[in-house]
Amino acid sequence: MQRLVVCLIVLIAQASALVAPQPGAAAHLPRLERRAEQTSVRSGELARLRGGESPTAKICSPQAIAGAQCFLEAANFALTYLSPDTMVDTVFTLRKPTDRSLALYLATFVGQHGFPWMVISGIYAVSGNVPAEYLLASVIASAFFAFDIALRVTKVCEAQGVSKSNIIASAPIYGILFALSLVAYRQMS
Repeated sequence: MQRLVVCLIVLIAQASALVAPQPGAAAHLPRLERRAEQTSVRSGELARLRGGESPTAKICSPQAIAGAQCFLEAANFALTYLSPDTMVDTVFTLRKPTDRSLALYLATFVGQHGFPWMVISGIYAVSGNVPAEYLLASVIASAFFAFDIALRVTKVCEAQGVSKSNIIASAPIYGILFALSLVAYRQMS
């Protein structure tokens, strides 16, 4: 778990470095180009200094982030709301819930609560008109999910019959989405 937190911190630091302003960097461009040939500096850094689009900009496009959020929530909705039986059978691997009907009932609320985020993410992904406020919400939500899963949920899941391996896999996904959302948000503002 500590490794995951360290990885997330490194990701955040790298994402911040990608968009941090560098005053006077253009004056050093010839030297950077020479160094890039010698040490293979990231092409995105040189493109950013030249004023061009870096490869990171495509990965971190607001539309791609909205699409990723929509996809994650659609998968969550399909599993928890449309097929709670499958979710309960898949997630509860250490032991089955003592009250299966209660577990099925509560699972549908997870999908129900994620539905509005799925819809708004889908609308923004399709329209391509993603506001900065959406990206800020994506930063906050993704950070919350990643840290909550890594630091709280993994400590209590096994007592409920859910293996840590079933839960912890989603923390890095949200950690990466957090970092990409942060980069895109900082690029917009």
